[in-house]
Amino acid sequence: MKPLVMSFIVTLGLLAGCASSPSSPAVGAEAVYRTSVWTLDEVRASLPHIQKSATAAAEFYCNDPSDAGLAIEGGDWFRAELDHRSGGIMAVVAWWPREKFNGVVLYHLQSQARLADDLKNIAFYNERNCPVYLLGTADLLEQARLGGAKFADTIPVPAATVEGVSTVDLATVAVSWTWVCEFVAACTRQGKMPVMFQSIKFVPSGKERIDKHTLNPMMAQRRYTKFHDDLAVSPIPAGQLGKEWLTMARKRLDTLRAREMKNIRQAAKWAADAKASGGSAYFWSTTHVLGPIGRSVNNPTSLTPLPPVPKPDTPAEEQNPLGPGDFVLGIGYDAIVANEPPKLAWLRQSGAKVALSAANYRPENNTTAPGELFIDQHWPLGDADVIVPGYDVNIAPTSGLLAVEIYLMISAEINALEAASTKAAAKKAAKEAAAVTKAEKKAAKQIAANEAAAKKAHAKAVKAEAKAQKKAQKEDERELARCLGKRKRDYVIPIMLVTAKVALIATKITLHCVK
Repeated sequence: MKPLVMSFIVTLGLLAGCASSPSSPAVGAEAVYRTSVWTLDEVRASLPHIQKSATAAAEFYCNDPSDAGLAIEGGDWFRAELDHRSGGIMAVVAWWPREKFNGVVLYHLQSQARLADDLKNIAFYNERNCPVYLLGTADLLEQARLGGAKFADTIPVPAATVEGVSTVDLATVAVSWTWVCEFVAACTRQGKMPVMFQSIKFVPSGKERIDKHTLNPMMAQRRYTKFHDDLAVSPIPAGQLGKEWLTMARKRLDTLRAREMKNIRQAAKWAADAKASGGSAYFWSTTHVLGPIGRSVNNPTSLTPLPPVPKPDTPAEEQNPLGPGDFVLGIGYDAIVANEPPKLAWLRQSGAKVALSAANYRPENNTTAPGELFIDQHWPLGDADVIVPGYDVNIAPTSGLLAVEIYLMISAEINALEAASTKAAAKKAAKEAAAVTKAEKKAAKQIAANEAAAKKAHAKAVKAEAKAQKKAQKEDERELARCLGKRKRDYVIPIMLVTAKVALIATKITLHCVK
């Protein structure tokens, strides 16, 4: 088995990359849709291996002398999706006492966190010589093999992650029902037709069918007829029923995308807005598959499980934790309220934004209040999409796939909106930081310019003062010179006059003496 597993790991890695990075840009709900389409294509590509696995299981099942049914193991939601389901095998024995069981086991590996428990359960079935058909991601299958698990075959699940949301649960639903379809077809090639459930939701013959094929009507845990002895179905070729389920699943997904994307995105916006403003975004479900998924390890963290409806004796301050700032997504089966009208009344009294989803073949069960969103799941009355030639009812539902698709679409859209908001906030912060930096640079430049201008003005003032001082000094010197010149005239002229007078007197004396 190792070459098969390792080969799939490589292929899965490459294709998962394609799913996460489509050729054209896709985000949020659209990215989930494209990944889901890729998942169905991958399951279709693996049909030869699924046919081989289902054929081997059916051969043991049809010839098992213990007349044991088909055991479904590996997590509550996996059992809920395949056990007692419209269009499913009646002799599925999730309830069978394990210590007495020795039939075929379809085992779902849940997660890395639960692998140790899964290995113990598989070892139990190994000890009872039960053929175990192991279903899981390539990585979990390889770890189970390395952990010593013994199995008749492995059935790889082509999971991917997009917008922070894992599609592993959706892929598990797709692989499981494709395998069941091929298992039923393989039984017809063994000359037997398994008894299949018919919906009891507004289908009158559904309950009659259950009563007809119940082996122990007085027991709480019923056993059902394994094969029909009241009708025969011609051998069905390998691949026919599996392909039909995949074709119908794709058709339902396309319809969901075409008709409900607007409301899916609006619901996600309400949730993102509630969280951004400090409120909460809640989720609850009444479907076969989604209730447990809301608590599984593969659950996106964008939605929180809705708390229980407060009891009448709950203190007034605790009566309603919901408020106008909150959001609630409720995903039902074929009615938005199902068996929980008090919950719907509680939601509507809270003032929270509410989005509800269900199949809408009976619109009177899906009356929404003003301001509420409704998302139609688009599966038909009877919840079984595959026609078995010569059989009286359809088999294999698509409702589980569609419920998970809506849940993942809204979760991914919330994540995309929050990522865009974070990116926008970061861009705004960066822009503001750049503006601050630019302003700081401008201010620094202005300060430098002011300092340069002040320095220049100071130098000019110093120069002007020096010039003025020099000019004043020259003025002082000229004034001094002028003053000195005036004093010289004031003293020299009288002296000259005196000198001249003395000289005149001397001349007269000389002349007198001569005479």
